[in-house]
Amino acid sequence: MTETMATEFVIASDGVVFVNTAELAPGKTEGRGRFRGWVLEPNEVAALRSKALAELSGVVLGCDGRIYGDEEHVAPAHREQRLMFEGVALTADERDVAVEELVRLAFNITTCIDTLCGANKKKRSGSRSRRAKA
Repeated sequence: MTETMATEFVIASDGVVFVNTAELAPGKTEGRGRFRGWVLEPNEVAALRSKALAELSGVVLGCDGRIYGDEEHVAPAHREQRLMFEGVALTADERDVAVEELVRLAFNITTCIDTLCGANKKKRSGSRSRRAKA
């Protein structure tokens, strides 16, 4: 049995962002591009390494870090036990908002990690100086 909606969104090599249909209100998907794909196995991903970016039609990167391939990349007999993503393309306006949010989120994560790492460095250097005094 194929598990659907393995991830929230995927990005194609041409920059199109597809979001799973569960994220959009009914009736908001007419006229949009669609993508259906299954998680590629490591050997399938390795076979793609020799291809140019322009040749990667039907292959997308999921926000879960997995690579998904469409029906041209995954034979029907191999789809059954794989995670599947099915979604529709974001409009240009939706994509712009999503990119702004991702940039903001990435900045906040970076700041948080920097703060945590800085606090850990202070803790480590403080424990060294206490040991040196002892």
